[in-house]
Amino acid sequence: MTHSPGVSALRVSNEAFLVASTIERCPKTMMLRELVMNALEAADQGVSNQGQVSIDMVSVDRVPKLRIWNTGRGMSADELYRMCDLASSLHKQTGLDRNFGMGAKVASLPSNKHGLRYRSCRDGVVSQAVLGQREGIYGRLLQEDPRHGDIREILDVTEACHAEGCYDLSEDWTEVVLLGNHPAQDTALSPYDGNPPVRPDWISTTLIQRFFRISAHIRLTISASVSGSGQDVTFTPVASRIGELTRVESVQGDGGIIIHYGYSALQDGGTAWAKDGVMPIAGMAAIVHRGEMYGLREGASWVTEAPSYGFPFAARHCTVFIELPDGFGVRAEAYRQFLRFIDGDQRQVMLGDFATLVRAHIPGWLREIIASYGPPEADYVGEVRLELQELLSRLGVAPLPRATRTRGAIVDLRHEPRDSVEQRDKPPSVPRFEKAPEIITLRQEVQLAERGIQGRIARYYPEPHQLFVNATYPAIGRMQAELYHDFETAPDPERAAIVAAEIAEWAITRKVARGLVYGLSKKGLGWNVEELNRAQSPESLSILADDYAMLMPGARRRMAEQLGITLPAIAEDTPVAAWGRNLAHELADAKQAASRATTTTTTPINAALLLRRVSEIEVRRHNNKAALEWAHKAIAYDVSDPASHGHLAGLLQQAGDLDGAEEAVRTAIGLSQGAAQARWTRQLSSIVGQRGDLEAALNLARQAVALDPREPSLHQGLAGLLQQVGELDEAEKVLRTALAVDKARNPVHLLRQLSTIAAQRGQLEQAVTLARQAVEADPHEPTGHQQLAAVLQQSGNLEAAERAARAAVQASGPANPGRFLRQLSAILAQRGALTEALTYARQAVEAEPQDSSMHHHLAAMLQQGDYLEEAEASARAALRCAGAANPARFLRQLSSIVAQRGAAASALHLAREAVAADPRDPWPHNHLGVLLQQAGELDEAEAEIRMAMQLATGSNPGRFLRQLSTIMAQRSQMDPALALAQQAIVADPADPWSHNQLARLLQHQGDLDGAERETRTALHLCGGVNEGALLRQLSGIMLQRRQSEAALDLARQAVASNSKDPWSHYHLAGILQQGGDLDAALNAAERALELAPLDAKIRQRRNDFNRQRVLVAG
Repeated sequence: MTHSPGVSALRVSNEAFLVASTIERCPKTMMLRELVMNALEAADQGVSNQGQVSIDMVSVDRVPKLRIWNTGRGMSADELYRMCDLASSLHKQTGLDRNFGMGAKVASLPSNKHGLRYRSCRDGVVSQAVLGQREGIYGRLLQEDPRHGDIREILDVTEACHAEGCYDLSEDWTEVVLLGNHPAQDTALSPYDGNPPVRPDWISTTLIQRFFRISAHIRLTISASVSGSGQDVTFTPVASRIGELTRVESVQGDGGIIIHYGYSALQDGGTAWAKDGVMPIAGMAAIVHRGEMYGLREGASWVTEAPSYGFPFAARHCTVFIELPDGFGVRAEAYRQFLRFIDGDQRQVMLGDFATLVRAHIPGWLREIIASYGPPEADYVGEVRLELQELLSRLGVAPLPRATRTRGAIVDLRHEPRDSVEQRDKPPSVPRFEKAPEIITLRQEVQLAERGIQGRIARYYPEPHQLFVNATYPAIGRMQAELYHDFETAPDPERAAIVAAEIAEWAITRKVARGLVYGLSKKGLGWNVEELNRAQSPESLSILADDYAMLMPGARRRMAEQLGITLPAIAEDTPVAAWGRNLAHELADAKQAASRATTTTTTPINAALLLRRVSEIEVRRHNNKAALEWAHKAIAYDVSDPASHGHLAGLLQQAGDLDGAEEAVRTAIGLSQGAAQARWTRQLSSIVGQRGDLEAALNLARQAVALDPREPSLHQGLAGLLQQVGELDEAEKVLRTALAVDKARNPVHLLRQLSTIAAQRGQLEQAVTLARQAVEADPHEPTGHQQLAAVLQQSGNLEAAERAARAAVQASGPANPGRFLRQLSAILAQRGALTEALTYARQAVEAEPQDSSMHHHLAAMLQQGDYLEEAEASARAALRCAGAANPARFLRQLSSIVAQRGAAASALHLAREAVAADPRDPWPHNHLGVLLQQAGELDEAEAEIRMAMQLATGSNPGRFLRQLSTIMAQRSQMDPALALAQQAIVADPADPWSHNQLARLLQHQGDLDGAERETRTALHLCGGVNEGALLRQLSGIMLQRRQSEAALDLARQAVASNSKDPWSHYHLAGILQQGGDLDAALNAAERALELAPLDAKIRQRRNDFNRQRVLVAG
């Protein structure tokens, strides 16, 4: 060793430690690179024009071991011995930027402590050395020489190679066999003994990710046994394969740097593996130095970072290689894992150091391609950027430093030229401010994943100054849902939904972008880089987006302007309004969860369940069309999920599509068993029952109970059908069985149904008791209070019924309170508080505007109050909401209102439509019969009433018998009429109108005592409903008895009971006329005419009064 005078060379005190630490610190994954590089260099020095390197597998003690073999000058025994030392290199130039003389050994020994076998053939003689570790010491393993029986470090294995028969000793070669860390290790498939694990194609992958080019005089092959593809592979380096891409261009940069740009037009971006196992080269970026690649980014890592290099889109299709010249100021670090700068702090060279250079030199054709993969710019982006530019100027945000801003400016990436620093220190003549960031809105799941903003609102890339916004972020969905909820009554709901989405996106993007600008401005306040990065992070921006409440007023104003309507009044935060907004938020969250579940490929999530949840929320929002769409999506996602088919069946049944509902539920039954099958069988029973086939429905309900006898709801369904066919005893027995099964659970629904059976039997006291028990079982369950109110109303205790109905409304809260408000409205109407009843009826419609039954009830209340025009509008609204789902009852109501308005022909037409809509429904037949009777078509009227009575299986026939009685009376068949009236009373003693009919018939026959008795019974039973008609009838009986004062008093009571009833005024006018008070009679007739201006009978009576008054006055 030579040294300069005056210097004493340093030596190694602990050589074993130095050797061990040098080996143990080396990244083990560098092993293949080092071994292959040695083989390539040796093959390139051979005498042949075509060197060869082969990677294959040999069997050592029947265990597969990886082998790397190469041609080129071999080593003698002495040379092989010397080569085994560290920092030893044969026939190579040693230096910091050349060969270190230890890379292959250092990188291989940590994973081959059991042995790393070298064999080298030199002039027909094969020498063998084995490196390894024993007792913590790395070195040459001592081997027994089979020829002499002694122990040696280097063996002559020429004869062994001859015997093995797989070696050609006529030329020089060298091989390395990896014996691994233990004898049983398969080093071809598990080179690192599972730490880390590798893919079957790890050799091809490692080589293609490292070698940009190799000597053209060398053929490197990977045998089928280790290639991972099952076939032999001839390795082609990247430089020789880049021409496979659709288009390539190499651009000369400053300092001798060459940037290779490539684009693959394949649908997969060229990232799919070839059939021969060759790794694709599209969608990657790397630094190239002396034929090797460093800082490689590929796949997801490249796509995520690509915007910084000018590739916001199409990164999977694009490839960039930054090739540095040999003289560039970088050097491979000791283990050649990465490059370091030679000067300065000698930091690691990063791919990002060249981001500005890459962006600046992207060819024009490639820029156009990149732009073509991006989404169109949202309409509002220009507006937001103008606002951001004003904000940047107002805050005085100077242009932010970004690597190098000008095209082709890499001269030295480590040091900024002094003149640029001096130039920066000079005050500019005109203030310059940072430009507004580019805003790119993403919606596609793939693009969101590429930018890493799934579940986040945005990500900011400082280098290209781009803000990527996630338009599917939940806060945007919630704001959109809330806006649409506020404007869902707009004239064009579909446009309102589109505008709500645009404005929610605009408002939150604007807020996030402004937040980013304020973050950028904090550098001027001394915030350091870490603090600035935290402020600009996707997480911080997401928190900004979540707090959008303050944005709502401005968003509502903007939405009203775009829709061209008046801003809806939403200041009053009622429970119903709050519930609607919460439901809108719940819907937005559910849609987000469903979207994630249907697109994720990592976590096993039952997406069908989440899709059904969206459908169920849409049902609660009364958006049945959307609910059906989401139900079909759930089935499409998992056609084998019975719950999705059952859910669809429920929606179709509700929509009146009984054929579709039955098909869906039968599919659910076929896909399930046990308790689930019982549930769907019960649903099938309900559908069949709705068709009118009660016998088949009962059989199915019994099958459901047999399948799962411990489920109370199945007993309840069976009891309901039994109750419907009039089998009240069996129905009660089934319910009490269910109560015994359900004693540990909430029995409120079973007790409520028992109450309805008692009421159906006329046992009102017991019905009230059972209803009170239901309330006590669960005071917070509104249906218990509802049933109590119903039976109290039926028993005539309207004050207590009103209290129970109000308790039901309170217990229901804001979630679907419509039916409870409707019940309260009906009770108030019966108590004579029609104005308050109408108020609650309107509230019911407001709470559930898509529910046809709410409009139906409001129409009935309006009809009762003689607001016939508005009543007709509400009835038509009910018909629209119902659609194809059971329109018969709504047509019947509309017909009744139209008839009351005097349009008899239209009323008859609507009544016939109602019958045609549901021929098995008795009530349209009954209504048509009444109208036909009024029109004088008595035969057809009788036929319709008898059809109604025949169809109303299980219903009390009293009202039909009463109607038939009136038809017989109209035919003057008094005996049959009396008999039918009496039968009606027997069938339903509590029906006041059957008593009223009998009273009319008795009065007609002159039995005034009997007539008075029956009329007073009717008055007692009517509970104030249409009391005026009964008082008029009783007044007529008194008049017939010549008790004028009593008749007049009863007539005035009739007017007082309902001052809007024209017939009570008409009746009073007649009595006043008979008493000689013509002025008062005329006034009463005038009032009757005001209330019924088109009625000819009333008009005639007024004219008669006028003539008589003139005669008396004359």
